[in-house]
Amino acid sequence: MEEIQTEIERKYVTWICEGGDPRMRPRGKAMTTGCGMTNYKVSKQTFERPPKGGIKGLCRHCGRKRNLNPGNVRFHESKEAMIHHVEIVNFQTQGWDE
Repeated sequence: MEEIQTEIERKYVTWICEGGDPRMRPRGKAMTTGCGMTNYKVSKQTFERPPKGGIKGLCRHCGRKRNLNPGNVRFHESKEAMIHHVEIVNFQTQGWDE
């Protein structure tokens, strides 16, 4: 009996490290501001129906974590297109990262 394996499609997304609504903080913790840099993430999880804990993004520049959902990410067709988008946007906002 042959086993049919379906390849799980990878999602290539970019997101911006930015602050959220300060009124939505639990336990009165102060809201941290983001650095404004664009980051990327490759995931096999679906963004329309994420797992119980959600999908998190970690900023490669300041270390801030962010919940990712279809409202705050931009989808790309390939890994090369995703990385190219990140390089262009980060250069326009802050110059080359050295």
